[in-house]
Amino acid sequence: RRFWRDSARPSRHPSTVVGDMKGIAVATDRLQELIEQAQRGNRAAFDDVVTELEPRLRSTISRRIGAHLRAALDEDDVYQDTLTRAFESIDRFQWRGNGSFLGWLGAIAENLIRSAADKQKRRAAFEVARPGESPFVVSAGTALRREERLERLEQALGELPEDYREVIILAR
Repeated sequence: RRFWRDSARPSRHPSTVVGDMKGIAVATDRLQELIEQAQRGNRAAFDDVVTELEPRLRSTISRRIGAHLRAALDEDDVYQDTLTRAFESIDRFQWRGNGSFLGWLGAIAENLIRSAADKQKRRAAFEVARPGESPFVVSAGTALRREERLERLEQALGELPEDYREVIILAR
């Protein structure tokens, strides 16, 4: 493990000035200043902030979208919707430090993803198979066995006295 002791330590963040702690403060101050400008309606300042945070926000979105949602939810759409909602409600954002804006964007993205997951669950719960169709994909052999069992059941019901048949049908 290497520990950086000198002032030539490489920066992990593109906006920080390499080599002095004042650079980090300047970058934080600049980020806060851009956000304040965006809160006053400056779209260019908002664009500068989200351009700076784009890789990290996209990474957050990618991690949050599970495999079950990937087919139904596009990461680019979530990213764009997140930015749209953020710009529309940026006046409600409160600066709480360097990571607060990214955290706020992440929360917006999380809410969008949860909303999409809830919609997908509701859709799946209310999907009804058409008469004669199964909601599940089955093999030809399984379908044939089901059909044969249904025919045997119908035949057995037909052989029952009318009263018994009516009780079974009403009980179902």
